[in-house]
Amino acid sequence: HKHQVMSHPLLSLCLSLHPALALELSRSVIKPLILQQGDDLFQPGDECSRAFFFSHGHLHYSQDPETSVVVMVTGQRVKDSSWLCEAALWMQWIYVGRAQAMEHCRLLTLDGDQLVHALKK
Repeated sequence: HKHQVMSHPLLSLCLSLHPALALELSRSVIKPLILQQGDDLFQPGDECSRAFFFSHGHLHYSQDPETSVVVMVTGQRVKDSSWLCEAALWMQWIYVGRAQAMEHCRLLTLDGDQLVHALKK
């Protein structure tokens, strides 16, 4: 997972300063996640404590005026090798949109609390 994690500037910096951190990240912070067609990654209003690295598949992100500051329903396909919900790594976060797998998807999850714990070591 090192290549994917290194694509994030903050994590890349941390790993370059503390190479031993990679082992701790792989043990307790980073977990693989597979979604099947129709699975929700998240829904509006749910608390978020994880960031996601979307490797590949077809993941659709949408927002609705009832739960977000958009005037009409919006949606887009998430690009491969994209980060989602990074703010959850350093602050309390609540989803305002929905991410749903339109086909098989492969992601990595990064637990925000576990990341803070690993960085404190």
